[in-house]
Amino acid sequence: MRRRKSRAELTRTPRLVVVLGAHELRTVALEMLYGMWAHLVPGKFAWVLAGRSGELENVLARPALVSLQSSVFLRHRVPEPA
Repeated sequence: MRRRKSRAELTRTPRLVVVLGAHELRTVALEMLYGMWAHLVPGKFAWVLAGRSGELENVLARPALVSLQSSVFLRHRVPEPA
């Protein structure tokens, strides 16, 4: 019953989750986040992975994160301050 209520709440409206410093997360943490996004409520969550330019790309290039990387559609790079 509790699980159904949680799922109903999550499906009621779209959600946006922002992960700051994603380039600092371990592979297992990113896999967990991707698993929640991919399987919990498909189509109801948008994830924003924010991290240092270059470093985030390196993290997403890890072999264990191929599925996550394939789900990244658009990345915006903010230039480093001068």
